[in-house]
Amino acid sequence: MAGFSERDGAGLLVRLGHGLSAGLCAGSLIGIAEAAWVLTSTTPSEYQAIRYAAVLYGLAGGAAGLLMGPLLWLFGLDRARGWCVVGVAVGLGLGGWSGWEVLQNPGGTQRPDSLMTVEVMAGVGAAVAGLAFIGIWIGANILTKTPLRVLPGRKGTAAAWGGILGMAWVFSLSPAPGGAGTMAPARRQGSDFAGRPDVVVLVVSGLQPGSLESPGPLRALVADGVVFPQHIAAAGRPRTSMAALLSGRLPSSSGCAGAGDLLPQEVTTLAEAMSGRGYVTGGLPDSPDIAGSAGFSQGFDWYPWLLENPLWASESTGSLSLYRRLRLLWLRQLPADVRRGLLYRSAADQIAAAEEFLSANRSRRAFLVVHLMDMSGQTDQPGYDAAWAETSAQIAAFIGWLKAEGRYDQSLIALTADHGAGLPGQGDSVPPGLGGIGGVGGEMAA
Repeated sequence: MAGFSERDGAGLLVRLGHGLSAGLCAGSLIGIAEAAWVLTSTTPSEYQAIRYAAVLYGLAGGAAGLLMGPLLWLFGLDRARGWCVVGVAVGLGLGGWSGWEVLQNPGGTQRPDSLMTVEVMAGVGAAVAGLAFIGIWIGANILTKTPLRVLPGRKGTAAAWGGILGMAWVFSLSPAPGGAGTMAPARRQGSDFAGRPDVVVLVVSGLQPGSLESPGPLRALVADGVVFPQHIAAAGRPRTSMAALLSGRLPSSSGCAGAGDLLPQEVTTLAEAMSGRGYVTGGLPDSPDIAGSAGFSQGFDWYPWLLENPLWASESTGSLSLYRRLRLLWLRQLPADVRRGLLYRSAADQIAAAEEFLSANRSRRAFLVVHLMDMSGQTDQPGYDAAWAETSAQIAAFIGWLKAEGRYDQSLIALTADHGAGLPGQGDSVPPGLGGIGGVGGEMAA
C-alpha cells in the first residue's frame, strides 16, 4: 500500500488488520482441533461443537490478534512476518490454554492420564516452541514468494476464514454415533409381557437422610413399598454413582471412577439388560455428568438431552473449554434461582417428559430412568426443604398419573438417589432409598 510510512497511523491500522486476520484463522483452527478431541473422546449425538468452536475460538483469536497489532507496528515487522508471528503466538497461547483445560478439567472427555506428567508437558512445549520459530521463518517465505501472499489482505483473510468456517460447517453436519434415539421404537412384545411390570427408576440427586421419615405427599408410595434406610451411594458425584447404579458395579470395576472417565461400552448396563429382555427403554438425564456423550445412553431406545444451553449451544458444545468458561462467568452474574433454571431442568419438566414417554408406549412394557436435580447444589436447609417439597409433590403427581392411567399396579417404582447432600455444618451424608412396588412387584424385587 503506497503513500504511508510504516510508523504512521495508517501503518498501525494495517498492522491491526494483519493481527485480526492471523488471529481469526489461528483461533478457528485451534477451536476445531479441541472440538475434534472432545468429539472423538466421547459418544456425541451431534457435531455442533465443530462449527461453534470455529466461530468462538476464531473470535477469541481475532481479539488477541488485534491486541498484538500495535506490537507489529512498534517493531516494524513486515506484513508476512508479522502475520506469521501473530498466527503462531495465538496458536501457542490459545492452543496451550485449551490443551491444559482439557487435561485438567475434562468436562465430559476422557482424560489421558499418561499425558499429565510435567516432564511430558515440558517436552511437548519445548518441541512446539522450536517448531514455532521454524514456522515463522518458513511461513514468512511462503507469504512472500507464493500465491498465498494474498492471505494477510482483506480478500485473502475472507477467503481463508470463510473456507475454515465452511469446512467446519460441513463436518458438523455429519451423522453422529450417538443420538437421542426413538421415543416409541418399532418393537413387538410377545404375550408373555402381559404379566410383566413397567420398571420406573426415579433418581433424586442430593437426597438427605431422613427425607422419607415424614414422606408428606409420598405417604401412599411409602405405604405401598419398602423403605431401605441404609442405602449407601457408591460415590459423591453423579457420574460415578450413576455408573454404579446402572451397571451394578463398584467404581473400581465400572471403569468410571474419575471425573473424566466415561462409562465404557463393554460394561453391560441395566438398560441393556432390560432391552435384551424386550423392554422399551427410556432415560431422562438432567446433568452433563450422565449425558449420552459420556456413555450413559447405551441400552436406551430414547435418551434425549433436553436442557437448553445458553447462547444456542448444544450438548457437544457444552464440553468446549472456552464455552464452559464464558458460561460460568455469565451464570455468576445471575440470581441463584435463575442460574439453577439454566443449569438443570425442573422436576416438573422431567416428570412431564416421563409421562410423554410412557404415553407413547401405552401398549408396551417400559423401563424408564428419570434423573431429578432440583436439590443438587442447595446451600442451606430452607433451600433444600423447599426443593424437596417441590420434587416430592411432582413425584406424587406422577404417581397419581400412573394410577389414573391404570399402570400403577403394573409397575415397579424405585425412588433413590445418586448421592447424598452435604449442607454447611452437616458434612457429607448418604440418602435413604425407597422401593415403591406395585401389585406385581414382589417377584421383581426378589
